[in-house]
Amino acid sequence: WMLVINSVFKKNNNGIATQTLGAMFDIDDRKRAEQSLKESETRFKALHNASFGGITIHNKGVILDCNKGLSEITGYSFEELIGMDGLLLIAKKSREMVMEKISSEYEKPYEAIGVRKYGEEYPLQLEARMIPYKGKKVRVVEFRDITEQKRIEGELKKAKEKAEEISMTLNAALESMSDAVFISDTSGKFINFNEAFATFHKFKSKEQCARTLEEYPAFLD
Repeated sequence: WMLVINSVFKKNNNGIATQTLGAMFDIDDRKRAEQSLKESETRFKALHNASFGGITIHNKGVILDCNKGLSEITGYSFEELIGMDGLLLIAKKSREMVMEKISSEYEKPYEAIGVRKYGEEYPLQLEARMIPYKGKKVRVVEFRDITEQKRIEGELKKAKEKAEEISMTLNAALESMSDAVFISDTSGKFINFNEAFATFHKFKSKEQCARTLEEYPAFLD
């Protein structure tokens, strides 16, 4: 690759150039660097858009770049997002916390409340890094919608509470019985027993539930 510069310094009576001054410069290294940069930016953009979350690059909150994922999560178009104050993507109740994370250059995952274009709030996980970008030190942030994760966590919590409630009810029922009662699994391992059962067989603690029916042949008669 060469850069050629020509300058006309003499013309004939008809205005046609008869003499020019030319210079040629070897710009092969520069073109290679430009090509390398272009390829790097292409790879970056591909990775940017391949992310399963929303990715944004911002400088002091102003969005410089983002991927399709951020548009899908927030409901804003790419054109609307570029130049926007990124804090508008965060619900008011979480903005102060997010601003503090930005100021301190916090780089671990944390949760906040996001807000979509038309006002819908949703649970959000954010994770950020400081990176060099076009000569500036900026912040790249991943937005991850955790609505489904929170729904599953809520269902698991309810199921756990229900199981604990059933267990407490069962224990109360067992202890209210005067007869010796035990519960075992299909392999014969004790799961639970009441006080009457423990007294009759002289069990000293609940840890002895680890025993199995095979250790008590009398149960199998």
